[in-house]
Amino acid sequence: MSLLARSALLAVVLVVASALPAGAHADPTTVSPAPCAAVDSIDAVEMDFTEELTIDGSRLELFVDGELIASVGPDLSNLDRTSMVAAVPAGTSGVIEVEWTSVSVVDDDAVSGRHAFAVSGSIEGVDCDVADTTDSAGSASLVVILGLSAVVGIGVVGVARRPSHAEA
Repeated sequence: MSLLARSALLAVVLVVASALPAGAHADPTTVSPAPCAAVDSIDAVEMDFTEELTIDGSRLELFVDGELIASVGPDLSNLDRTSMVAAVPAGTSGVIEVEWTSVSVVDDDAVSGRHAFAVSGSIEGVDCDVADTTDSAGSASLVVILGLSAVVGIGVVGVARRPSHAEA
C-alpha cells in the first residue's frame, strides 16, 4: 500500500473515530404515560433515557392549561441517573403537556421534546405527538474535527509527494 493510500486511510479512520462521541444523545426509551394516552388517574410522569443525564440542564416539566404543575431534574434515587419522575398533584385532570430536556453526561448534547396526554378526559383535538429537537454541541465539534482532519490529511499527502533531496 502506497504512502498516499495509507495517509488517506489514516485520515478517514481519525475522522470516524473522532466523530463517534458527537453522536451521543440521551434519547427517551420509555415514556409513561405514553404520548396521546388517555388515563383515568395518574400519580407521576416517568421518562427513561439511553444515557446518564446531567443534573444541570436536564428537566421534566408538566403543564395544565399553560400553568406549571411540576418541574424536576434527574431521579437521584436511580443510581445511573437515566430517568426523571415528576409527581402529578392529586386531583389533576385534563390535558397534561409534558416538556423535557435531557443533557447527556457523555458529551453535553441536549435533546428536548414535548408531548401531551389526558387525565379523566379526551385527548381528541390536541396536538399530542412527540416532538424532539436536538441542540448538539457535538455537531459543531464534528465540523471542527473534520476540518482539522482534512488539513492533516492534505499535509501528510503533501509531505509524501515532495521529492526527497536524493532525487533532486
